[in-house]
Amino acid sequence: MIVNLDKGLYFSTDGVGASIWAMIVAGRTADEILLWAKDGLDAGDVVAADVAEFLDDLRENELVRDVAETPEAGDFDVPAAPATYEKPALNVYADMEELLLLDPIHDVSDDAGWPHVAPEQPRGEELRVEGSPLAEHLPT
Repeated sequence: MIVNLDKGLYFSTDGVGASIWAMIVAGRTADEILLWAKDGLDAGDVVAADVAEFLDDLRENELVRDVAETPEAGDFDVPAAPATYEKPALNVYADMEELLLLDPIHDVSDDAGWPHVAPEQPRGEELRVEGSPLAEHLPT
């Protein structure tokens, strides 16, 4: 599962997409991923185009971006090639967009919300709700 909290979208991958995503997270470059795909996946000439298209989909959905410097790759074993090749695909879901875009910690104004402490709530009669079974337990 991949989430873009700025857009309120979440994503899943099919085919070798999960292996490609794992390589991205580990700091592998697009060239390294393409080399892995060409050498390890038995699907002929179509592999390079499929992987390049998948990487473009990730860029278009702002899940990855091109950087000037090559990141330092961590200790990561290159995924084993699957027994059968299946084209990588990115599935986009927007059904939870409103929920994912909620950010009560950072939805702030100049005088309320993080990092500003909310004003203290009045205690006593203002909190009492007539007829509430809990009203008798509230401080006075």
